[in-house]
Amino acid sequence: MSDTTTQQTLADAHTRHARPLCGCRTPGVPMYVAATGSGFIVKRMPNSGAAHDAGCGSWQPPAALSGLGQVIGDAITDNPEDGTTTLRFGFSLSKGVGRTAPEVTGEAEADTVVADGHKLTLRALLHYLWDEAALTTWSPRMAGRRNWRVVSWHLRQAGHNKQAKRQPLGRKLFIPEPFDPDHKAQLSSRRHAAWKAAQAKPGKPTPLMVVIGEVKAIEETRFFHKLVIKHLPDTSFLLDADVHRRLQKRFRADLDGWAGDDTAHLMVIATFLVNTAGMAVVQEIAFMLTDRNWLPLESSASRLLIGAAVEQSRRFRVCLRYNLSAADHSAALVFSDTEAPTAAFILDEEPAGADPAADDGADSGDISGRELLTAELAGMSAWEWNTDLEMPELPARHQPKGPTHHGN
Repeated sequence: MSDTTTQQTLADAHTRHARPLCGCRTPGVPMYVAATGSGFIVKRMPNSGAAHDAGCGSWQPPAALSGLGQVIGDAITDNPEDGTTTLRFGFSLSKGVGRTAPEVTGEAEADTVVADGHKLTLRALLHYLWDEAALTTWSPRMAGRRNWRVVSWHLRQAGHNKQAKRQPLGRKLFIPEPFDPDHKAQLSSRRHAAWKAAQAKPGKPTPLMVVIGEVKAIEETRFFHKLVIKHLPDTSFLLDADVHRRLQKRFRADLDGWAGDDTAHLMVIATFLVNTAGMAVVQEIAFMLTDRNWLPLESSASRLLIGAAVEQSRRFRVCLRYNLSAADHSAALVFSDTEAPTAAFILDEEPAGADPAADDGADSGDISGRELLTAELAGMSAWEWNTDLEMPELPARHQPKGPTHHGN
């Protein structure tokens, strides 16, 4: 079937509100057809990821195993009828006249979730887009195939058909294009045009944009600190002294992990405006550390677990916290190459960003049972690592029986 014929078939299904069936299981799992800027695509129904086979591209672990379970259906609402997703933010996309104090997302223990746990923080938005871009998913065939060109393209695609503050999210997102010295002028021109949407105007509220990129450096200047993002050699983002001080405290573990590993990537998400001098000024900011394969790292223990899984050529999906605080338990990842999907939990670990002086009377090594119950109800297995002990062997990989071959 040609691409044209496929698109015509999908367009007809979209008009009729037909529900294609994914053949990964018997009976099939209902899907829906969504319209995008470049045509029609088939997407999984909301909250149906766990109904697919673990080897299917539409499979997702149960949302309750990660921070997604707290926000799906409220801060994140999928609409199969028109193929859009509505997002509710707990951060501002505009700066009113007279508002001067930028923020560091995640400075509080609960990563601003105390204010409203049913809206996405800035960090949660980055986690959501990383999930939507399938950058939390790993299989051996992906080795050596991820770079900024691939990552940035998938992040832009993840922003399509998303609505926030009654406007398309894509208009607010600025994700740097891969730098090409032969097209430096064209890249700068496109950036300049995009940034006009966040240009400050005296006496009027200023719309903000959201930048997602890889940190190259954080440098001190005469009056400010500046954030340098890779693939943007012609500009930087200004950080006032207070924001710089607070982010150094809040994201100490991420910054140390980045400084100690030349292969790691430190991702930044920030809201910003463009001042009258044409400089980008950060209003709110959060970081996320990833490994060489762009897989998110939450702690030294998660780095060891993910590293072992990659080295052993395993298939898995990393679970992200979204709005959950460092003290809240969630699965670290879910193996999809075991006989039944296996949720991996890291126990007895002091999470990055947690206050060591805080004591709420709970046993940090005691998973509440919510995640384990979710795994059990979904027909999943569980693997645990108490970090006071050596990491146990990873759960056994399932070896499906192939067809029987007879000699000639």
